[in-house]
Amino acid sequence: MTEQEFEHRATGARSQAEAVARSMGLNMADAADVASEVMLRLWSMHDRIHPPDSIMPMAHVVSRRLVVDIRRTMHPNIQLDEGMIIAGGQSPQAEMEYREMEEWIDSHIKHLPKTSATILRMRQLEQRDIGEIAQLLGMSKATVSTLLARARRQLLEEINKDRYE
Repeated sequence: MTEQEFEHRATGARSQAEAVARSMGLNMADAADVASEVMLRLWSMHDRIHPPDSIMPMAHVVSRRLVVDIRRTMHPNIQLDEGMIIAGGQSPQAEMEYREMEEWIDSHIKHLPKTSATILRMRQLEQRDIGEIAQLLGMSKATVSTLLARARRQLLEEINKDRYE
């Protein structure tokens, strides 16, 4: 793609990138930042974009990936002991059992595939709904539900294995 073709199509690609970022839940300022980053990345490879009409789909894909990256940095893997609050007045033994349970769960979540562990944490700890998780990770609701069910099943199998050993 020549510089003139890129300049001609850049406005539409920028609008596309910004619209994708907004549809994925970013505010106007962050969506504009994503659109700027998309344009920089597209410009850096403008001479390799063929045919010129492919710039719009490329803007869409690049912006989706950037938003997912932003979401991942905004919501890094949460340690279980940060979000869990023990009700006041519990005995030291109850608190110790609770901490042991948290450590056990955290150690087993680390053995899950990364995507499944992320989905499980987002659903269980952050209390996000399936649709929101799907949107944030750029997946379908069915995929998120399937991965969540698998992660829960794996943890249940580990619980049962430990219980009957």
